[in-house]
Amino acid sequence: MAKTKKQYLENIATLRATGQGYAGLGKTELKRRQYQAKMLTKKADTQATQYESWANAIANSSYIDIFNDEKWAREKAAGYRKVESQFDKQYSKLMKGKVTGQKVKPSPANLRSKGYAKYPIGKKNKLGR
Repeated sequence: MAKTKKQYLENIATLRATGQGYAGLGKTELKRRQYQAKMLTKKADTQATQYESWANAIANSSYIDIFNDEKWAREKAAGYRKVESQFDKQYSKLMKGKVTGQKVKPSPANLRSKGYAKYPIGKKNKLGR
């Protein structure tokens, strides 16, 4: 059970967010995941490009492909292209605002007007402050 009203409000916001996409992500976590998806997309693209260039070099050379190196390189490139498309989809979802259920942080003014603050607006403590 939440001990303070602030914790209680945060728990309610988290419960509402459950099961809605990237539920309950804060801004920093969202930015981290966006960056991670972007970098993994780039990394997969460079790996796929490298394997494709190896396969093309083998195909254009006079090398007798006894061990099916070209086929292996093309399969690896196709795998990295698939990974690249998956991370690209994740990145586009993160950037399009399909991230729902972020924690709602109530403003202090709203809390004071609802009587949740220790000293509501217009009231002073015993010392006159």
